[in-house]
Amino acid sequence: MKDQAPKTCALCSLPVELDAFTEQTCDNQLLYFCCEGCKNIYRLLYSEQLIDAEKTDKQ
Repeated sequence: MKDQAPKTCALCSLPVELDAFTEQTCDNQLLYFCCEGCKNIYRLLYSEQLIDAEKTDKQ
């Protein structure tokens, strides 16, 4: 089995230890974050580029 490259946070570039903090962009790119804080800050800065999970769940 091939080892995957370590994931880094999309906001601060720290190593990502858990896959719990993710966001999917409109172009289907999955972003990883090191913590909930980085994920929320990224959402504030780049919300127009992210898929709104609440809207897609209601459709």
